[in-house]
Amino acid sequence: MPAPAPAAAPAAAAPAPGYGYPPPPPGYAYPPPAYAVYPAPLRAPESVPYNGGPVPPGYHVEEHVRRGLVVGGALTLGIPWALSVVAATGANYSNQSGWLVVPALGPWITLAARKKCDTNSDLSSAVCYSGADNSAQAMLVLDGITQAAGTIMLIAGLTATKKVVVRDFFGSLQFTPAPVGKLGYGAVLSGEF
Repeated sequence: MPAPAPAAAPAAAAPAPGYGYPPPPPGYAYPPPAYAVYPAPLRAPESVPYNGGPVPPGYHVEEHVRRGLVVGGALTLGIPWALSVVAATGANYSNQSGWLVVPALGPWITLAARKKCDTNSDLSSAVCYSGADNSAQAMLVLDGITQAAGTIMLIAGLTATKKVVVRDFFGSLQFTPAPVGKLGYGAVLSGEF
């Protein structure tokens, strides 16, 4: 005996006049419409790297410093140098630590000029190095390497410029006094770009 045929689903009601969709079934509401977000109109870039060739109309070539190297170098040089100055000030500039106020070269000069051990010690100079003195030397070397790296980055960023094509500015701004409200006065900024 063949299996009975499945029951056919009831046909959907015809949409009401003026609606693009049929009415929702009982107990259900359609979600609110999603609003489309349109992207901003495309605009020509302010600047692009220049690799030679013709310059498009409305643009000109400029040389810029390498901002990433300048900022990175200034931070890599400046932060350890500031910490060195604070450490030297905290030590009252004892044992030639006054040289730490000189950026980049200060740690190396301090390392070369400082006394390696206490002059009141009866020990010979070969046994005079203590653990504190070794850690101070290691910190001075680390400080000197970090400040030297920051100096190299800063100089490289300032001297190795890059060429970019920059859009010409053809706008005009106008700042004029104007009435505001019924009795007030103010200013209006208007312009063309």
